Amino acid sequence: MDAAKNAAASAGASIREDGAIGSQFRSDGAIGSIGQSIGGPFDKEGAIGSQFTTDGAIGGTAEIVGENISGAAGSATSNPQGSEANRADRLPTE
Repeated sequence: MDAAKNAAASAGASIREDGAIGSQFRSDGAIGSIGQSIGGPFDKEGAIGSQFTTDGAIGGTAEIVGENISGAAGSATSNPQGSEANRADRLPTE
């Protein structure tokens, strides 16, 4: 169980702004720097580039997802079949 918790926490951390994946989208990262070099709407303050910052729609969503994944991993229990994990309770009824 600890290995799974650690893997999930690591995955969440990697997509956050300072993580292995998220950092590539900063203006000085491998991907973000391309937008900076093109400039205009792709600049970190442009209409497209600004969406990839932590305040933008794409970057902000990735930041929230990363936090949620890391948080969920930290609160995971050793009994995945507990009442909260019972998927049958969440199935839609007709």
